[in-house]
Parts: sequence; structure tokens; C-alpha cells
Amino acid sequence: MEALRPAPGAERDGVVRCALLPTHAQELDWLADRLAHLVRTGTRPGDIAVLCRTATDFAEIQAALVRRELPVEVVGLSGLLHLPEIADLVAVCEVLHDPTANASLVRLLTGPRWRIGPRDLALLGRRARTLVPYAGAGTDPERRLAEAVEGVDPAEVISLADALDTFLAADAPDDGLPFSPEARVRFARLAAELRDLRRALPDPLMDVLHRVLATTGLEVELEASPQALAARRRETLKQFLDIAAGFAALDGETTLPAFLGFLRTAAQYEKGLDSSLPGGDNTVKILTAHKSKGLEWDVVAVPGLVADRFPSTKGADSWTAHAKVLPHVLRGDAETLPGVETWDGKGLKAYQQAMKDHKATEELRLGYVTFTRPRSLLLASGHWWGPAQKRKRGPSDFLERLRAHCEAGHGEIDAWAPVPGEDETNPALEESAKDHAWPLPLDRAALARRRTAADAVLARLNDDRGPDAADERADEPGEASPISPLTPEEARAVASWDRDLTALAGELRRARATVRDIVVPPP
Repeated sequence: MEALRPAPGAERDGVVRCALLPTHAQELDWLADRLAHLVRTGTRPGDIAVLCRTATDFAEIQAALVRRELPVEVVGLSGLLHLPEIADLVAVCEVLHDPTANASLVRLLTGPRWRIGPRDLALLGRRARTLVPYAGAGTDPERRLAEAVEGVDPAEVISLADALDTFLAADAPDDGLPFSPEARVRFARLAAELRDLRRALPDPLMDVLHRVLATTGLEVELEASPQALAARRRETLKQFLDIAAGFAALDGETTLPAFLGFLRTAAQYEKGLDSSLPGGDNTVKILTAHKSKGLEWDVVAVPGLVADRFPSTKGADSWTAHAKVLPHVLRGDAETLPGVETWDGKGLKAYQQAMKDHKATEELRLGYVTFTRPRSLLLASGHWWGPAQKRKRGPSDFLERLRAHCEAGHGEIDAWAPVPGEDETNPALEESAKDHAWPLPLDRAALARRRTAADAVLARLNDDRGPDAADERADEPGEASPISPLTPEEARAVASWDRDLTALAGELRRARATVRDIVVPPP
């Protein structure tokens, strides 16, 4: 393998800027500040890309860029699944499909909409355990033997969704758990909402997703976000719905359970299922390095160049140790993969070393793809302390080589944090160890603005209808409150819409009815 050399005349083309920051948060701030400065000084957002080894940091990178009012596009399905607005939508769908999806339900309960505190959440878990008589068996051999004899259904698992449903039952037994009054109301409302949404599961996939968005108010929350953030979140949601629409257009089963299975598989095997490419909008692209093959941008930022991450030292599962892995001889690229020479201890050891060397070569190839994407500027960065690591990370071999390249006169070193001392600890862990209010307190300023807007709308409606508008609405609950009177033509059009909606609603109710009345002819 020959060393790569620049083309004749291109030896001085392009600049590299690298940095090593103390913490992961400071690294992302450094990256976002540099990109924001480039956009302010004339660089088009569409000429900038952020390439990551994995999609883990996509949400934080997107949030950092949006805070600086940069237009952002996350490329790829697995990257979208890490964003909060998409994760919330998928969590609702998981709970609708699987009542035992406790992790997804906890995400909803502790989120900004329902805001269930830790005490009521723990009590809900206690009630869920009481609903499964064999949930506490654990590993006790005598209890397990008794369950086997009694024929316990292994599908009986603890379900928080079942515990939620108890708040709708009029004859639910009183277990004496001291739920707060607010939690009881919210549990009942969420249970009723999920029960209503489950009736729509047989509908087409896109109808189910739009019903979830409308019922949960997620679209309204996106619109209520600050202007720049709302625009980015709407675009992100549109990307996800476009992927869902493409899945729904396929032949075969395209129900919600099938789509959720597709999402899980795509997240696990992203390179095989996800073929998304960057759009043509003038936005900063965030994508994995694998997806950048064959693409170019004027400016490319590569964060996360830390030890053991990029290049990754995590070995792939070997077919000699895991039955789920396809043997090399059965693969289409068998000629490029190491083989086992002899089936003894020495041969297997040599095979394992060959696999490590092969992995290192693959990481080097990925690094080549990553660092050759920019036309003029490469921003590379790393950090010492990760977001939740007790041990310091430090620069990877790639970042060290880029630093040496800059020191040779081919770039600039913006910052290079010294090695933390032996007695130093991760500042992020110290911050997370502090006491924080949970659920998070409401944004009082935003709440005041929304209430002011609501009062203005109500005042305008009352002014248009006169001082007795409230009494009229009480007497006419089914009548709309128009802001201005309708012309006869408009009134006829609205009346026809009402008739169509009534007919469609009646047809839908009849289609979902579980009991049908049949008129018996007279004798």
C-alpha cells in the first residue's frame, strides 16, 4: 500500500484547524462557534458538513447549531431517531403497539407534557407489580418450580401501561398507594388518550402517525418553539414522515408494527437499510462518516476524535464465537476477510490478531474518506472528559496526526488542553451529581407569552360577538364562533363541509363498531 500524496500544485491547498478541549460540552461549543463565524463571514450553510463516527451526538450537535440560528439538516434515519421530537413520536407508537414498552412510557411520563415526578412514578411501578402475581419470583428455585407446576404464562410481565388503565376503571381495587391528585388526573388522561389511539392501529400507517401527532399535540408544541428551533423541528419531522411515507408505499405489510420493526432494524444495521442522502437545501448537514462517501463540501467538521472512538478499537463479533454472525466463507467479500488457517489454539489466536489488523485497516479507510471530504477547510476536535465517563479520553491517533500536520505549517491549532491531573474528576459528573428539580420547572416567560396570546384571541372573539358571547356559546355548544359573518355562498360551502364530515365520521364509527344491530324482518 503506497502512501497518499497530494496532486501536483495542490500541496498548499486547504487548511486544517484542530482543537482539544477539556470537556465534551466545550468541544461542541467550539465547533458550533466556528461554524457560526464561517456563516456570518460569507460561507453558505449548504457548503458545510459535520461528520461523526456514530449518530450518538447528533441531537447535541443539532441543538448547539440551532442555538446559534444556523439551518441544520440531520441526514439518515438513525440520526433522526436520536432527535427529541422524533424520539417522542416513536415512543408513543411503541407504547401503542406494545403495552410492555415500559422505557418508552417512562419517557412520555417524565417528559415536558405529563411531568410526572419520581414519587408518583415509583408508586405507578408498585401498582404495576401488584397486577402480575408472579412478577416477584426472581431467581428463587422453589418459586420458579412452583410457577412451572402452576403453568404460569411467561408473557405475564410488569406493564406500566396496565397500571395506567386502572385509573380509568370505576371498580379498580384501592391498593392504598398515596398518589398525588395531579398524578391521578394525568394518569387517567394519558390512559384515555392511549386507549383512543389504539383504536386507530388497524388504519394505514400515515393515518396513524398523523393521528398521534394531532392527539398528543406534538405539532402544536413544535409550532410554539422559538422561531429558529421551530423551523428546524418542523423540517426534521417532515423528513421522518417522508421516510414513513416511503415505507408505506412498499408492497407487503406496512402497518405500524412493521414500521417499528423497520426502525429498530435500520438503527442497528444503518449502513445496510438507510440509503438517505443529503438534501439540496441550504443547510448545514450532520451525518455519519459512512454516508459521506463520494460527497464534498467546502468546510467539514469532524468532532469526537478521541481515544477508542475514532478510530474505534471495538472489535466486531466473530463468527467463531457468535452463532448469529455469518461465516466468512459464505460472505460475498470473503476474499478480503481473514480466514482460519488451522483449527487449534495457535490458529485461532492468529485469526483473532488478523481480525484486529483488518479492523484497524477498515478504520483507516473510514478516516481517509472522512478527512478527504473538505475542499478548503477541515475542523477536527476532541476532548478529555466525555459527557458521562469517569476516565479521561484524550486525543485519538487521528487527532494527534492532524496536530502534527498543523505544527508542520499546514494548519492552525486553535486550542490544546493539557492532560488532566491524576486527582481531577470529570466536571460533567460533578454537575450531574447536583440536586436538580424534576420534573423541570416550567418556563414562566414562555407560559406568560402563551397565556397573553390566548387572552388576546378570546378578547377578539368576544368583541366580535358582543358582550353576551359567553352566554351564547353556553346556549349553543355545537355552533362555531366566526370572527366575521359569512356570505351566503360561504355559508353553503361550510354547511356542505359539515355534512361531508358528519357522513365520514358516521362511516368511520360504523367501521370500528364491535357490535352491529341487525333489523329482523317482521314475521
